[in-house]
Amino acid sequence: MFKLAKFFIFVCSYNFLLASSSRAQIQMKSVSSPDLDELVQEALQNNPQIEAAQRRWRAALRRVPQVSSLDDPMLSHTRWLSSVETRVGPQENVFMLSQRFPFFGKHILKGNMANPNTP
Repeated sequence: MFKLAKFFIFVCSYNFLLASSSRAQIQMKSVSSPDLDELVQEALQNNPQIEAAQRRWRAALRRVPQVSSLDDPMLSHTRWLSSVETRVGPQENVFMLSQRFPFFGKHILKGNMANPNTP
């Protein structure tokens, strides 16, 4: 009778160990380890330093058209208190429109210096 009890305990413990190991294997299969590429993509998307570097780069790209464009034109108006005599006649109002043009190639060089992709 004592041998039968030992055998029964052995069979029960064996079934318990077998069932628990199969459950652990099922759980291990359902929770697969993440792929390295997925982890790298997630790190690239959620890294604040990379986000800040991308924003700085985009800002530098937007600076190129600002640097390489012409200066704003200037419109000025002068009103004289008393009429000024000139060779074309008396003048009371003077309107003037002016635009600065830099030396040839200067804006292109400024744009190249501001471009982050320029070596």
